[in-house]
Formats: sequence, C-alpha cells, structure tokens
Amino acid sequence: MSTVARVAKEAKSIILDLTDCGYIDSLSLSAVLKLVESQTLDYIVVPAKGNIRKILTLAGVTSRLPLVVSVEEALENLSQP
Repeated sequence: MSTVARVAKEAKSIILDLTDCGYIDSLSLSAVLKLVESQTLDYIVVPAKGNIRKILTLAGVTSRLPLVVSVEEALENLSQP
C-alpha cells in the first residue's frame, strides 16, 4: 500500500496544499484526479489566480471538490458543523 493510500485510509480529513506549486504535469494531475475521484480529499488549496487553478478547473475538479485560497480557510470550513 502506498504512503498516500495509507494516510488517506487513516486520516479524517485531507487538505492538499498546492500554493507553492507553480507547475503541474500530467502525472501529478492524474494523481490529484485519482484522489478527487476516490473522495479522499476534502479541500485543495490553490492561489486565487494562476495556472494551477485553471488546470484544475479545466480538468473538472472544481465541480467535485472545493478549491480554497488558504489552509486556514480549509481548516475553518472543516471545523464548521
């Protein structure tokens, strides 16, 4: 079992922080899409503007999972009932 799969199985919530990511290749995008499809992620943190957000939007991620602009925003959303 991969580390990601093990963490996903044991974690209550997962936030993927891509704020420092300036580029995402097809292999990385595929991994993100697999996490989204498996309903493993709760939030993806990406800058409000930029290529990563555009790519995730074009890949259909935004229709299945909320994108937020900060880890703090994701944590705040998770703490709400």
